[in-house]
Amino acid sequence: LGEAFESWYRQIGAGNPADAVVNAPTSIQDKSYTDVSGDDDSPPTQAIYECTYLRSTATIIAQDLKSPLSKLQRAGFSKNDALASLPELSRYSDVIWYIWTEILSRNDPRDGPVDTLPENSRYGPRDPGRLRYLGHDFVTSPTTEAIMDEIMGTGTVAWPGYTFGMDSEQGLALMGTPNAGATAWVMRDRYGELGRRRPRVTVWKPVVAGYSYPCMLWYLADW
Repeated sequence: LGEAFESWYRQIGAGNPADAVVNAPTSIQDKSYTDVSGDDDSPPTQAIYECTYLRSTATIIAQDLKSPLSKLQRAGFSKNDALASLPELSRYSDVIWYIWTEILSRNDPRDGPVDTLPENSRYGPRDPGRLRYLGHDFVTSPTTEAIMDEIMGTGTVAWPGYTFGMDSEQGLALMGTPNAGATAWVMRDRYGELGRRRPRVTVWKPVVAGYSYPCMLWYLADW
């Protein structure tokens, strides 16, 4: 875990997040999508799925997540109208999986090396199912933050923080938070590639630029 985040911080500090951009991929899991980028009847939702993808540690770190549904509702759409206006490709689990697959498949040196897995791993070097970590940097959801504060307290908590499995009350409470919901959807929707995982979660609260923000890292590996 420590190596994963040290690698992440080094790459962020160097200004080297992955630069992949999704623009209507042809298919995900054999489902085709239509490019509506120039369609006046399908205005931009202003959604944000800002993540850093690290091939070297098989890690995806979410910095800012605002789904198309939430952005449309904030713009004044009713929930039903927002649902009717959603593009076909809109879920976090689909969007990040497409980007992750693309990053693993390409040979851009800026993406860094592909991580090395144990010899008994069932995943190939370019298999997206090799994903090990899903993190949330600087959690701002009031609901998630309140639960994390109840578990960790309101003060600063340095790395490595606290780690909980799903056999603990704290782990289950964290899995039920809005931020962890994104992780749960990835495990559910990508079950065919990831297989059955038994996740555990690490939480901590560093001080960055004078502010203390809770962070969350889900460990998904099954080896």
